[in-house]
Amino acid sequence: MQPLQPGKKYKQGPNGEFIEVTDVPATAVPVPDEDLPPDMRGKQETAEAKPAKPAKKPAKKAEPKPEPVVEELVKKLEQAVEPPKEPAIKLTDAEKYSFIKALVSGLSYKKQYPVFGGKLIITFRTLNTEELDAISEALVIQSLRIPFASTFAMAAAHMRLAMAVAVEEIQYARDEGITVDGFKSPLIEYTDQVREDTFYVKEKSGATVKRTQRVDATPGQKIIWAANARFNKIEVPIYNILFNLYQKFDAEVNQLVKETSDPDFFLNGDVGLWS
Repeated sequence: MQPLQPGKKYKQGPNGEFIEVTDVPATAVPVPDEDLPPDMRGKQETAEAKPAKPAKKPAKKAEPKPEPVVEELVKKLEQAVEPPKEPAIKLTDAEKYSFIKALVSGLSYKKQYPVFGGKLIITFRTLNTEELDAISEALVIQSLRIPFASTFAMAAAHMRLAMAVAVEEIQYARDEGITVDGFKSPLIEYTDQVREDTFYVKEKSGATVKRTQRVDATPGQKIIWAANARFNKIEVPIYNILFNLYQKFDAEVNQLVKETSDPDFFLNGDVGLWS
């Protein structure tokens, strides 16, 4: 028997002899995991059967960014939902004292608003509680004839009726001279006489029809008559100016009530204006 050479591979023959192996397979048979050290178990691979690599997940598509037009639209919608900020109202000491003097004297507080460099001068006055109740009645009368589409429509109607009562004078500077339209309280201007009136009514079927009938001269009806008579022939731009100015007047009166309720008002104000 020839001695075995180091570095060579042998197999045992049928008669117990060792035969040199010359054709080594390309792949080695893996050693069982239990015969491997703990840190090597589960890590061996063969050239013939490597574990399949997991398939790559498809790349996630990036969500498209909103168009600038959409972003602008969303921004406008958010601004529309937010209530508008009230402008700061600055009152003079003269306005404060004029307001207090009118109230303690039992008179209406009045203020003039010149427009177009004085070509148009509008005067508003504060209302009394009787007139305020009549405005509420006028709203009920109107809602029974044609229901308001929304609370905003009702609020606008209330402001329009209040303006019809609060406007005291409209002064125009025209080519032919100064023209003045003066108004009294509708509760005084209109008598209690029943009169024939024409107005629109919405029937149960949903149709809007014109109706003419004799109407009692209630306080609320007098307010409606005054609102129609005082503004039905005024040009739309002038009417819009009146409406905007009355909103300003109403806001200023509310601010006056708030500031003059301060117990330190007279200490901070100019006492000389009271005389």
